[in-house]
Order: sequence, then C-alpha cells, then structure tokens
Amino acid sequence: MLNAAPSATGMAPPPAPEIARRLAPLCRRHGIERLEVFGSAARGDAQAGSDVDLIASFREHPGLQIVAIEESMAE
Repeated sequence: MLNAAPSATGMAPPPAPEIARRLAPLCRRHGIERLEVFGSAARGDAQAGSDVDLIASFREHPGLQIVAIEESMAE
C-alpha cells in the first residue's frame, strides 16, 4: 500500500480518474500493473489536506525501490 502525501497547496486531491491519468507514466516506468485508489479520494469526499491512499500491484517485487516510487507519487 502506498500513501501519497497531502497536497502542500492545501487543496483537495483531484478526482480518482485524474489521479490515474497523472500516475499512468509512473506506473509504466516502475512496472506497476494495477493501481487502485481507495479512501476519501475514491469516494469523492476528500477535503483540503487529505492524502491519497493507493494499492499497487507490481509485475516484480520492487524491493527497496518502493521508497523511491512512493516519493515520486508524493510529488
């Protein structure tokens, strides 16, 4: 499970389809086969400062690379 940090702008996260669009290149680059959004962002009731909860399924176990992937998603 990955957790993208709350927005530094104080704005609510974008809707789930926009999150998927933005993260698609990162998923391809890191071998993520499936990325699911859950929690308030998935329900559409995220507020300013809400984080984005994600579950990722990888083609191969990423090992410690998972830390760099999580940091990339937080940007």
